[in-house]
Amino acid sequence: MKQSTKTALSGLRVLVGRARHQASALSSGLKALGADVIEIPFIGIRKPRSYKPLDSALKKIDKYDWLILTSVNGVDALAVRMKKLRLNPSALQHLQIAAIGPATRAAIEKLGL
Repeated sequence: MKQSTKTALSGLRVLVGRARHQASALSSGLKALGADVIEIPFIGIRKPRSYKPLDSALKKIDKYDWLILTSVNGVDALAVRMKKLRLNPSALQHLQIAAIGPATRAAIEKLGL
């Protein structure tokens, strides 16, 4: 007689609301634990219509005291703009830096900040 294997999340339906490009890793882990996963992105990550406000702030970054980053997506976007403007991470060393969450912190540290 075949015995059914019950996993930690068997019988549970889990909604994954992460952006589409970030959902698959979480979904795979949940499925491996037996969950029925439904992916519905609550947010979409896209480029802004204009980079003017960000570029302006980065060009006068020495006037700022704090840099607060709330997501890995934000860190990635900052890195792209800094590269485009040829702004070395050392230009931000004077800032107090706040990260929301350990993954964001790791991304900031990877950027050299």
